Amino acid sequence: MAEMAKKILIIEDDLGLARILSDILTKEQFAVSIAKDGEEGLEKAFRESPDLIFLDIQLPRMRGTVFLEQLRKDKRGTKIPVIVLSNLDDIDTVSKTLEGNVMHFFVKADMNLSDLVNKTKELLG
Repeated sequence: MAEMAKKILIIEDDLGLARILSDILTKEQFAVSIAKDGEEGLEKAFRESPDLIFLDIQLPRMRGTVFLEQLRKDKRGTKIPVIVLSNLDDIDTVSKTLEGNVMHFFVKADMNLSDLVNKTKELLG
């Protein structure tokens, strides 16, 4: 019996970027879903129990930092690894985000997609 594909939730309001990431990760045999804002992301995170979440910080309807607080408050969300994708690279944002038990922080402008795929495989085995 084939192993179930690991589930990844991408929470990103730039749907072009979300689709690129989704396509790349799907080719790597991951099951990917996309949420376009923090509220939808939180709902999907609790409903789908993803194995990994990619999270933007600058989101409509619920900032990524608020999403992280809400996710970590609920026992269903305490263990889900989160990788942040953001163009915010100011130290306050980065440190506040990392307090939310984040596995990695990618600055979008500097992001290398193969690094992102490698980090994903590393985290998900």
